[in-house]
Amino acid sequence: MTQSLFTLDLEDLSGTERTIRFAADEADREVIAERLDLQAVARFELGGVIRRLGSKGDAILTGTVSADVTQTCVVTLDPIEATASADIHVRLIHAGSMEFGRDVEIDLDDEDVELIEGDTVDLGDIAVQYLAMSLDPYPRKPVSLAEAAKLGLADAAEVEAESDVSGRKNPFAVLQQLKDKA
Repeated sequence: MTQSLFTLDLEDLSGTERTIRFAADEADREVIAERLDLQAVARFELGGVIRRLGSKGDAILTGTVSADVTQTCVVTLDPIEATASADIHVRLIHAGSMEFGRDVEIDLDDEDVELIEGDTVDLGDIAVQYLAMSLDPYPRKPVSLAEAAKLGLADAAEVEAESDVSGRKNPFAVLQQLKDKA
């Protein structure tokens, strides 16, 4: 990310842990929306605890990122509002602590790892990465039976008959209808 959102100097960690809270302002939310190719970000919040691990500059960040976003439907290109959240658990390893011959034990199943250059870490960037992983990669606006009939997928009776328990159109039935029309 070209613009830092919420940075923390690890040297300023007094004691062993610090509670963090960050709410993005309008300018930061515009940067996040552009980075994640969203129409808008109405709310973006990070909360958690950062805990120092020893004297080498390593730390662990645990918390939650949450946001209210507007995505674009991949079918209709209409806006879709969504709320997304993700739990964060990342180990921050100071690049200077990676001495030759030093063993660093990392359990990749339990934690992610972020290598830190210098004494400053951009917690906002880490939070944006976690938010990106929690978003629906192919958001779709629900289509009503009337809209499906208008789009030529089928008449409303066929759509209703072919819908599964959740009310979604059976994709194989749509393909069959398209094949029958051809």
